[in-house]
Amino acid sequence: MKKATKLAALKYNWRMTPRYEINIEDLKSLLRYEPETGYFYWLKKVRPICKLDKPAGTINQCGYSIISFQHQLYSAHRLVWFYVYGVWPKRALHATCDI
Repeated sequence: MKKATKLAALKYNWRMTPRYEINIEDLKSLLRYEPETGYFYWLKKVRPICKLDKPAGTINQCGYSIISFQHQLYSAHRLVWFYVYGVWPKRALHATCDI
């Protein structure tokens, strides 16, 4: 792996590593999860860009959904685990591009 690619990967992974853990009450007060579709939806407009009728988040360069919550980026699949089970996953959920 080239040095620039390694640095980009480290920087990217650092951004996706929570600086602090959010609590489940805050998450459930702002986001609604629909297990049938796998999407999160905002319950409140926390920023002008938030749309209540569209899925929350965006797709990253690896093809995974990410959501900005309390000034921190989170992988949607990790938020789903936390939302459903109330604890963060202990290991990587994907072999590549895990964030």
